[in-house]
Amino acid sequence: MPEPFAVLLVMGPDRLPHLMRALQPMDAEVVTAATCDEALEVFRRDGRVRVLVTAPNLPDAAWSDLLHAAREVRPEAKVVVCSPLGDARLWIDVLEAGGFDVLAEPFVGWEVKRIVLSAANRCAAALATG
Repeated sequence: MPEPFAVLLVMGPDRLPHLMRALQPMDAEVVTAATCDEALEVFRRDGRVRVLVTAPNLPDAAWSDLLHAAREVRPEAKVVVCSPLGDARLWIDVLEAGGFDVLAEPFVGWEVKRIVLSAANRCAAALATG
């Protein structure tokens, strides 16, 4: 398990409660942002953020814009994109762009935990070797 880390949820308030419940048992601080610009501000300021979990479309950008901007700030951080449909095409696009994974809705607690912890561990490993 990596050292204490933070997860940044980038999405509207309607999706937050389900993810917050799923992340509650984990040893991670959860911070939130509603836009890409707000997320990048938090991400630059808080070096503990290892995983960004984002909606596919934000008011000011798409998931891919957030992924590319986050990689410029901290390349080892992992981006997970939420999909309301479990879209296979989105999953392929996310992986090809360098994202970590896609989290299908409705959110299932054990799956959220598995993906976020795996992303955090991968980030920690990259920091340790990099």
